[in-house]
Amino acid sequence: MRLKHSLVALLLTASFSLPCAFALEVEAPLAPIKPWKKSDQNLSLQPEDLLPSDYLKDLKKAFGSVQLVIAYGRDVVIDVKAGPEKVAGFWFQEDATRPGVLIVESLRLENPLDHSDDLHAAQYRKGLPGEVFTFAKKRVFEIAKAGGYRALQAPGSQTFAVNFLYRRSIGMRAENPKAQAFQDEIDRLYKFARTLPEADRPKSLEDFSRATLNPPYGTKAKWAHYLANQKAAPQSEVLELDGRAAILIDRDRPKGEQVFLIRQSPTPRLLDWNEGLHDPERFLVRELN
Repeated sequence: MRLKHSLVALLLTASFSLPCAFALEVEAPLAPIKPWKKSDQNLSLQPEDLLPSDYLKDLKKAFGSVQLVIAYGRDVVIDVKAGPEKVAGFWFQEDATRPGVLIVESLRLENPLDHSDDLHAAQYRKGLPGEVFTFAKKRVFEIAKAGGYRALQAPGSQTFAVNFLYRRSIGMRAENPKAQAFQDEIDRLYKFARTLPEADRPKSLEDFSRATLNPPYGTKAKWAHYLANQKAAPQSEVLELDGRAAILIDRDRPKGEQVFLIRQSPTPRLLDWNEGLHDPERFLVRELN
């Protein structure tokens, strides 16, 4: 079953979609984004400031109109819709402790023209075509810079899938040495999980994200048994790689939900992504130089 975010979770969890291939004509030079301040509520944008003209023409042909709305509150909220369908949604919050840093509370880039259903855990529908995604990403960076911000930060509340996609597609990186150590450990577990036998191997980012969340009581009991006896409990296996990565396989769980990851630092323990969501070790940042 594909994971779904509730509305509340969406506000707290960054989510966006992978780009796909698309041919795009060369755009005419765009007007720069005008300087703005959140306190003045004077950000001025049109749909063409975020999306290329050819893609906007396709949206208007399919849905009749494309609207961009900006709302102010705790966050700056930018929504782009084609008819009733969302195309882009951005929720940004200022970091009160660090002037110049804009926190990405939510980021959604979706393609209402694509009705494919082979989606990953962070998607509601397929992502924007590749070059449209790149265009929108660059414009988001320009919007942030026009507001006087020097960096975008993603807090730790996103799932592993979104964490992975932010790093690969947005160019975010660990913000501090503690965060880098966390990312290195998670990436090492991801690579290790991909070497498991076919029957156990997570097949997608969704599967791997599931392996990082909420170990059930029975699985925790098997892990406690292993720690106490240095021997796997019945119906379980503990696999290790060079003493730097370990995985618990719980055979009492349904197929596709048997793999659980083990953190080694500071002491071996089952990984639960929901623990320490706002710990600085989870923070990602994208400098806007």
